[in-house]
Amino acid sequence: WFGAGWHPGRRGGTQGLRWSQRSSSLVWRMEKPDRVRVTLRLRAANAKGATIQAAINGAALPACSLPAGAWTDCRFDVPATSIRSGINELSLTADTMSPSADRPGDARELAFEMQASRVRVGK
Repeated sequence: WFGAGWHPGRRGGTQGLRWSQRSSSLVWRMEKPDRVRVTLRLRAANAKGATIQAAINGAALPACSLPAGAWTDCRFDVPATSIRSGINELSLTADTMSPSADRPGDARELAFEMQASRVRVGK
């Protein structure tokens, strides 16, 4: 599920897209802790790119760099020890945003956008 910090989804051709503010989260429920691999397809809003800091349930994960103008698969491998039974939260924070001057008439806070992504549990 999309937690706090996301704008409503939209279509970009055949792809669904969703813009994030500087900080956003994804939440999901797991019956029992297990390893998780999260692969997010992201693109920076800022013309200079961005770095995404990630954390799972408050524990820092390695950062992911988003080069300017390119879609990038950010992969986060999460050990079972960082996963909870019940609700889990992946927090994402970007170090840049798109200046509102680049988007006349659009006052939204835009840091990065996400296309369809994948989550793998276990092996």
